[in-house]
Amino acid sequence: MHRRILLAADAAHLCNPWGGMGITSGFVDVGGLYDCLAGIWDGKADESILDIYSEKRIERYRNVIDPVSQNDFKRVSSNPDTLLDRDPILQAFKKAENNKALQQELLLSSLSVRYDFTQHYQK
Repeated sequence: MHRRILLAADAAHLCNPWGGMGITSGFVDVGGLYDCLAGIWDGKADESILDIYSEKRIERYRNVIDPVSQNDFKRVSSNPDTLLDRDPILQAFKKAENNKALQQELLLSSLSVRYDFTQHYQK
């Protein structure tokens, strides 16, 4: 009998608490894992979808979650008097202050942590 363990979300507490990226990625991870397990259960995917799940979640962690989390930590531990002058995220927020289109773009950019695992279902 093969036993497997699935770690979902920020179970290893890799993210610092600033910015909430651990819990944010956790919600996304669990949703993606649900899609994979539901696909297996419904016969729309085989167990190899779990390898894709692992690959894509690691990729999203390395390319989105961890960099944002690291920058959030740097932001809260920096001199607040000069932060706006040197922080591109805060500059983007300031620029979007009265720009609804830019606000929407910034909000939608948070969806980059998601991945559609149902595209790997068998037709």
